[in-house]
Amino acid sequence: MKRGKMTIEQPEGTQTIIVHFDLDENGEIWMAAWEISEAFGVFLSAVTSNIRVLFKNEEFYPREVSREHHYSHRDKDCITTYYNLDMIIALAFRIKGFRAREFRKWIRNYIAKPIRKTEVLLIDTRLLTIKNLN
Repeated sequence: MKRGKMTIEQPEGTQTIIVHFDLDENGEIWMAAWEISEAFGVFLSAVTSNIRVLFKNEEFYPREVSREHHYSHRDKDCITTYYNLDMIIALAFRIKGFRAREFRKWIRNYIAKPIRKTEVLLIDTRLLTIKNLN
């Protein structure tokens, strides 16, 4: 089973990050909590406690953003929970840390680029038309 992953690198001596996506065959990303903590450069407890808060506040439901992988290791049944990109992005906006902060900036810039190139015309409260300025 190939899982999509995301890595965040900070080139030495810079204040910027490089985000790499390695998508699975369905074009998705699924990461374990420890992988998310490594990507953001924070302790695992920061990730798991924020996941619990997101579930407790019903911002997400486990069936929407997580899946479990059951396997055996040394004759013991084990479970690893993986979280999708929706959860990873939500965590980025809750976690403090340089890489999380830079990832938030990266997300905002990535989302804002197409919006800056379009003109939004509000015809009435039920209809939204987007006209490309290119």
